[in-house]
Amino acid sequence: MVRGHSVGHPQLNTVPENTFALRELVQHFSRVLQIIFIVKLSFPLVTAALLTFHGLFLSPPGSAQEDPPVDSETPRGGVADPFVEGALPALSQETSRRAAAAAAKQDWETALKLYREIVEFAPENALARANLGAVYFQAGDYKAAGPELEKAVELNPALNHTRVTLGMTYFMLEQPYLAISVLSRAVNDDPADARAHNYLAVALRQKGWVDGAEEELLKAVNLDPKNAEAHFNLALVYLERKVPAPELARRHYYIARDLGAEPDKIIEKQLNEGK
Repeated sequence: MVRGHSVGHPQLNTVPENTFALRELVQHFSRVLQIIFIVKLSFPLVTAALLTFHGLFLSPPGSAQEDPPVDSETPRGGVADPFVEGALPALSQETSRRAAAAAAKQDWETALKLYREIVEFAPENALARANLGAVYFQAGDYKAAGPELEKAVELNPALNHTRVTLGMTYFMLEQPYLAISVLSRAVNDDPADARAHNYLAVALRQKGWVDGAEEELLKAVNLDPKNAEAHFNLALVYLERKVPAPELARRHYYIARDLGAEPDKIIEKQLNEGK
């Protein structure tokens, strides 16, 4: 992952200044958003809060490999359940495959054109709306993503991962209360989704509700002990407490490192100072 102090997309800052920062948008949209509080990354949000967005479609939590693009929102086990998530229009399958391939190459213009064709063909298809909104989000057009994602979950409230993406869309549009509301609904509907708890923690932290963020991150790491990002985030939250907890922060930071998180000199400096 590329790190830096740039200002551009919404992101967060450094722990000493009690702010967070936003990481890079990672290429393929075949993985659902994964967010991380981390210092001095590459897309600024508000002041410099760091998040990490690893795509908008589902894959196993913490997967290090890029999964092949999918044509619909798929639950953790694999193929979407047509009785719950629904299915794309049968006549649009080839167009959808081409759109997914374009999005995997970050050819947003082509992907958006093809997904718009599917939505025009089947405007009441929830997955078509979800996919179009996902690509708008991945392309950085959050204003365009919002209405598509809203329509998708209106048409099919079972699309909980689309709801998570909608929550983060509101976050990127600097509408934190809407983000918290939508993400709270997401964790309520699927309390076993560690990633959703992690994302909710991001939104809570931005409002300064560190205790709530800590609670959500503890749920995330308990649900998915191999979630490096949640461990990293939890380390940062422990350093941000009114009374910092450096030993707890150290524990979760090095768990995150063992799970593949990149080293951070600022965090390590703080941990060394807290010895």
